[in-house]
Amino acid sequence: MKNKEQMETALKRHEIIAPLLMQRLEEAQKRRLRYEILEQEKISERTLRRYIKAYKEASCEGLKPKVRSDQGKPKLLIEKF
Repeated sequence: MKNKEQMETALKRHEIIAPLLMQRLEEAQKRRLRYEILEQEKISERTLRRYIKAYKEASCEGLKPKVRSDQGKPKLLIEKF
């Protein structure tokens, strides 16, 4: 995945979680916002929690998709006969 695509994905993810990052929200407001985001974006609650955690740990860099360590390698092991 190219860097531009990674950045676009990170920005989209930030756009999704941005309303939940506001400090002044009461817990009831956060719950309502979470529910609205889950419905609108069609993502799981776990995914939303991962996005928020990644952002808190590494800012926008944390929201970029990870590059697979096995990228470009065969997925199946072929036995030698």
